[in-house]
Amino acid sequence: MLQFDQEKPIGNLYKITNKLGSGSFGEVFKGVNMETNELVAIKLESQEAQMPQIKHEFQILSAIQGNGIPKVHWFGQWEDKTVMVMELLGYNLEQLFNLVNRRFELKTMLMLIDQMIDIISLLHSRGYLYRDIKPENFLMGINKKYSIIYIIDFGLSKKYKDKKTGEHIPYKENKGLIGTARYVSLNTHLGIGMLIHLNEEQSRRDDMESLGYLWLYCLKGSLPWQGLDVNNREEKYELIKTIKQTISIEDLCHGLPNEFVKYFQHCRQLKFDEEPDYKRFKMLFRDLFFKLDFIWDYQFDWIESLQQEQIQSIMHTKYSKNSLSSLKGGSQILKTDEEDEVQEKIEFKIGGDSQINQKNVKPMLNLDKLISKPNLFESIFK
Repeated sequence: MLQFDQEKPIGNLYKITNKLGSGSFGEVFKGVNMETNELVAIKLESQEAQMPQIKHEFQILSAIQGNGIPKVHWFGQWEDKTVMVMELLGYNLEQLFNLVNRRFELKTMLMLIDQMIDIISLLHSRGYLYRDIKPENFLMGINKKYSIIYIIDFGLSKKYKDKKTGEHIPYKENKGLIGTARYVSLNTHLGIGMLIHLNEEQSRRDDMESLGYLWLYCLKGSLPWQGLDVNNREEKYELIKTIKQTISIEDLCHGLPNEFVKYFQHCRQLKFDEEPDYKRFKMLFRDLFFKLDFIWDYQFDWIESLQQEQIQSIMHTKYSKNSLSSLKGGSQILKTDEEDEVQEKIEFKIGGDSQINQKNVKPMLNLDKLISKPNLFESIFK
C-alpha cells in the first residue's frame, strides 16, 4: 500500500478523496479539482516500481486522444510517486453485465459495438495495438457522457510499426501470451510458447478478434472455454486453444444473427500485417441494428435496472414519506398529499435529469449521477 499525505494537493490543484482500487501497477483514487469541484481519477505508482506503467500509459494517452479515450488532466511527480490525473469514468462492462443478470440484449450490444470499433480503429490509426481486450477495461462515461463507452489501462499496448522505418513489425512465434486468455485471438494462441513473458507479437487482427469474443461473452453470458477443470495455467491455455481451434464459427455464434459469423470469418482471414476493414465492420452491425427496427436511443439494459432497483431503494429507505418534502438540495419538490403517488410519478429522460411528472416541479434525481457512482445514496442530492 502506498503511503502519502492525503491533505497535500497534487499539482497544487487536485486532492485525493477515497480509494477506488489497486493493481500490480499501483493504486487508483477518486479525487477532486479544488478550483472547479470536478471529480477526477488519480493513478499513483511508486517511483521505485519494478515495471513502471503510468509513464508508458501517459505517453500513449497523449498520442491517441479522441472519442472514447479518457482525458488526462495532469501528469508528473508528487512526493515519491508518479501520478496521472484523469477523467473520472463510471461502471465497467463487467459490473454492468452483473447488474443485468449477466447478459446484454442485442440492441444494447449493437450500440456498444459501434463505439468499440471506433475506439480500436482510433488506437490502430495512431500506430498502437491494445492487446488487453476484456470487459473490465471498457467503462461508461458519467454525467452528460453517460452514453459514451471508454477504454482504459494501456499497460500492455505497444507500437505495431517500427519507429525508424514505419514498417509493420515482423511476425514472431514461440512468444508468451499477452492479454487475457479468455479473449485473445486464435492466432495468438497458435503463436505462443510455454513461457509467459512480455514479448508476444500481435497485430491489428488480434485486437479485432478479441473484441468479437467480448461481444459473444456479453450476449451469450459465457464462452465455450470458460469453467475448465485444469491443474495449471499452461494446461488452461492449451485447452482454450484447442477449443478455439475445433469449434466452428457457426457453432460459436449459435443463436446470434449471421453478421457475427461474417465478422469472425473476416477477422480470421486477415493476414498478420493487414489492416482490418473497420468501416465494413461498422456498417455490418449498423445495418443489422436498423434491419431489426431498433431505435438508437442509448437506452442501455442497465439503465432500466438502475431505475427499478436503486431508485426504489432510495424512495423506500433513506427518503421515507416524512422526509420527501425536505430532501437535501434546498428545494421543496413534493407536497405531502402527493407523496403516496411518487412511485408512479417518476420518469426518466435519457441524457438529462429524471423528473417528477407534474407541473412546476424542479428536477429531482439525476440519472447520470446514478450511473456514475457505485456508492449512490450519499451524493445524489448534493
